Amino acid sequence: MALKIGFLKQKGGCGASTHAQLMLREYTFNGWTTKLADMDIGQETSLDWNQWRRESGHEPLDIKKYSRLNQALEDEEDYDLIIFDGRPRATAFTLEIAKVCDLVVISTGLSRKDLVPQVRISHELVQKGVPPERICFILFRTGDSSVEIKETREYIEEGGYIVLKPHLPERTGYRRAGDQGLCATETRYSSLNKIARTVTQAIIDRFEDVTGLRNQ
Repeated sequence: MALKIGFLKQKGGCGASTHAQLMLREYTFNGWTTKLADMDIGQETSLDWNQWRRESGHEPLDIKKYSRLNQALEDEEDYDLIIFDGRPRATAFTLEIAKVCDLVVISTGLSRKDLVPQVRISHELVQKGVPPERICFILFRTGDSSVEIKETREYIEEGGYIVLKPHLPERTGYRRAGDQGLCATETRYSSLNKIARTVTQAIIDRFEDVTGLRNQ
């Protein structure tokens, strides 16, 4: 049975797809049989990204779209890991995915319009039975203000959630890579790739902590 990570959201544009794609690429290239289940059939963000990857001459990854959770799980015996790219404004569906995931990652920008809905959906998941220790936050498209980053971290932590320390800053290189179907560790710039690898490792470390893989 596959392990599962959900990149879930109440609001679009907060980095869920970016992080899901990043982790798909990294786990795949490290020998895990991994697929990304694109559950946002209205936007199909990850499917489009995979097509851009193909068009730019890079090997596409295993990404499939699903409208229902049971469809995404039908072949889970064939995988080591399933990564879910959730859909926004779908609380009941988000809860359904969260309940089967070993780890739920909520990414958010620093503005209140991003932060408040993302914390709210986390509270709703916990109220419906998802253990808070299985939820973590990661910051996305951060600017240069350490004060703003600190205040955002404190707001999330006061809500009872872990915030992973590394974060992806707002950089043109990340956007340009994404437009070619490349993830944040595949940019033209070694410095940006290095930052993205710290994000990858932070998610892996948290995943291994909650699943017990670190002790195996």
